[in-house]
Amino acid sequence: MTLRFDNKEIRKAFAGSTSTQLVHTFRNNACPAAASIVAARRTMRGDIILNTTTIEARQELEEATEWAKSVDPSARILRQTCLIGVHGVRKDAVDDTNQASAIEILKRDNAGLHPGLKLVSVRWPRFASEPDQYGREKRYSSLVVEVAGPDIANRLIAEGLLESSQIHHCETWIRSADPKQCFNCQQYGHMSAACKNGTKCGSCAGPHQTYEHSAHHLKEAKCAVCGGRHVSRSKECSIRQKETHRM
Repeated sequence: MTLRFDNKEIRKAFAGSTSTQLVHTFRNNACPAAASIVAARRTMRGDIILNTTTIEARQELEEATEWAKSVDPSARILRQTCLIGVHGVRKDAVDDTNQASAIEILKRDNAGLHPGLKLVSVRWPRFASEPDQYGREKRYSSLVVEVAGPDIANRLIAEGLLESSQIHHCETWIRSADPKQCFNCQQYGHMSAACKNGTKCGSCAGPHQTYEHSAHHLKEAKCAVCGGRHVSRSKECSIRQKETHRM
């Protein structure tokens, strides 16, 4: 469990604290579960990582945020989430455009197998909407489920996830490093070999190849995708951020 303090003075105060002092600080709290804190360490960024004796105690502390704010009001609990791929799910069984409903249905289906299942989000990956190798619309695909913590993730991997009275195999979902982006027009979803659009520079969005950019003496960066003041492959691009999330 990770604690982050937005108050710079508090971060400075904790900078010289030992692990023993940190444990004492957070255990000396009105929340009963705080007594289960057994280890603490400070990261380079100034966050505090706390370890508890049991998973249940950690979950209780994550839910009852008042104990952390009693140390300082700026305290935030950064919950660790994990992505799990659930394979062979019917596409018409889960509507990821309605997150609340999709999560509630999966929790209800798994009430017996996984009581108290905590889901953060569910979504179909990009390839779920692409046709299969025969050009037909896919009826089944992998569903990406974001769960609250590695303990839940490990349980799903070991026992599977129930959907429509079927247990589906689960495994860790590894997101690709970069979304598919064309080197010719800079747009997402295809590569340059299949591009039918006009050429756009990846540095200034001008009508020339990116490798020709220096010859045009254009110093100001411009994204050919979102129009922002950065190169087209920058992580600052709002469209790139959306595409990365969809992967």
